[in-house]
Amino acid sequence: MIVASCNKVLVKSYLHIMKQTLFFLFVFMYAGFATGQDKKDIEVWDFEKLEVYIQASTGKIKIINFWATWCGPCVKELPLFEQINRTYKNDTEVLLVSLDFSDQMESRVIPFVEKQELSAKVILLSDDDYNSWIDKVDPSWSGSIPATLFIKRDGKKIFFGKKFENDELSKLVDELLNQTQ
Repeated sequence: MIVASCNKVLVKSYLHIMKQTLFFLFVFMYAGFATGQDKKDIEVWDFEKLEVYIQASTGKIKIINFWATWCGPCVKELPLFEQINRTYKNDTEVLLVSLDFSDQMESRVIPFVEKQELSAKVILLSDDDYNSWIDKVDPSWSGSIPATLFIKRDGKKIFFGKKFENDELSKLVDELLNQTQ
């Protein structure tokens, strides 16, 4: 009888430990998936694919930001785009277009995206012939970054070849959302 009682206690202890272990594993796995962008989500696009994205209608305001890990002003404004992505998720699509070199995907882009915990969609534009596509984004674009293209729900484009400051970006998004409702 004592042996059976000890076995029940051991089984209960074992089950309790297993439940705790599974709970903590679940919490850590969820935390890993819930923050930032998974490596596999960073795709490499050529300009043709980006152009299809720009032209496709989604019913949302598209915000396409051109940036690079080596660009100080770009890195400074990225949290503003992340805030827009989280705050206006139902009304906007934020696409962060990295202009880093393709061979820096593993060494710079992915670690940067993970460290910044970016949840907005990030792509790496691998099209080194900048002169062939810069004018297609916007004829007024000199090619300097940061640069941002807004595409309203009606397809009209607004381009900014500058860094956004503080609440300037959210005010602009609010204004665009109010225009299209």
